[in-house]
Amino acid sequence: GITGKALDGLKQFTPHLKLLSCQQCKFIDDEYLIPMLPFCPSLCVLNLNNCDLVTDDFLKVVGSQLRHLELLHLAFCTSITDQGLYQFAVTVNTQTFTSIDLTC
Repeated sequence: GITGKALDGLKQFTPHLKLLSCQQCKFIDDEYLIPMLPFCPSLCVLNLNNCDLVTDDFLKVVGSQLRHLELLHLAFCTSITDQGLYQFAVTVNTQTFTSIDLTC
């Protein structure tokens, strides 16, 4: 399957990226997602449904890094907790952010 190494290789092509879907990419984790965020300043939609390796550490930074984020999909992300969601909520740009999917 696709790993974080694939994301690392895409960094140079992402400044105008609006949507990134890593749904069900079981090997995508914080280690690769967090460093990629500064390379995606235009990202509006991020789908991480069923990405079990995404944790609260990611949520602590995504809200402040992606200032144009509108929609975040976190359905069935089993490593996300209330604490991570709180950290995200206090840092996300409330002028642009409109939707979150937390289906579990």
